[in-house]
Amino acid sequence: MDIRKLSKNDIENIYLNQMKQDFPPEEIRPWSMFERIFSLGFYTGYGLYEKEKLLSYATFTFSENNNTILLDFYAVDSSLRGKGIGGKFLKELSDKLENKIILLEAENPEFAKNDEDLNIRRRRIEFYKRSGAFLSGITSKVFEADFSIMYLSKDGEKSDSEIYSLINEIYNAMFEENVLNNHVQVFKK
Repeated sequence: MDIRKLSKNDIENIYLNQMKQDFPPEEIRPWSMFERIFSLGFYTGYGLYEKEKLLSYATFTFSENNNTILLDFYAVDSSLRGKGIGGKFLKELSDKLENKIILLEAENPEFAKNDEDLNIRRRRIEFYKRSGAFLSGITSKVFEADFSIMYLSKDGEKSDSEIYSLINEIYNAMFEENVLNNHVQVFKK
């Protein structure tokens, strides 16, 4: 298995053919928003491959402060879930990205639609915790998706004020002003 940097075309192919299977519709933004952030130079991605088969992918948004990145989309091939690939890939990505703070948006359990959705949301948070992530007291609402903000940091825990500032900085890079004002909110508990 090897990690490869994904091209814009690779990410567009994943967007068109895989994301709809891996994420709820309310979490997937229109491709035009990806185009915008690509044009600014603030988007990248990595894939975990075995030969030519994509096992897992991760896309990231960052801002001019390149010390912090947001794990925008992260998924493992559905036939391979529960086999440790996701944890291994996340660890390798964290090592590859060295001293960066990696922000994570985990679906907020407080907004689960039913028991099954609640269990999925809790499992995702536990997965990130097992991978060394910290759960902050920061939450966000992006369009119709409600998130708990988590993070990976080689330097240990950060204050909620710092995470609040960092996630706002990323969102300011990701979205145009009218989208920020109408569809993005960040909260401190």
